[in-house]
Amino acid sequence: MKPLKNKINLLNLDIQGIVKMEIIGMSLLLFLAGWFAWETSVMISEKKARQKAGTHDYYDNLIVKNEEGNDLR
Repeated sequence: MKPLKNKINLLNLDIQGIVKMEIIGMSLLLFLAGWFAWETSVMISEKKARQKAGTHDYYDNLIVKNEEGNDLR
């Protein structure tokens, strides 16, 4: 009976290790997804600020003006 009991304990440890690795993997995935969402929102905010300041157009191209104040696109 002892060898069978040892095999069951090894199986339980292996399953516990797999569960821990899944938890770590899902945590890492969640962290990376959150970081991606944060960086995307920062990029959009910066683009909106440039548009509001009048230095860039809708497509985020720089607006260059001549001495008369006309656009040089």
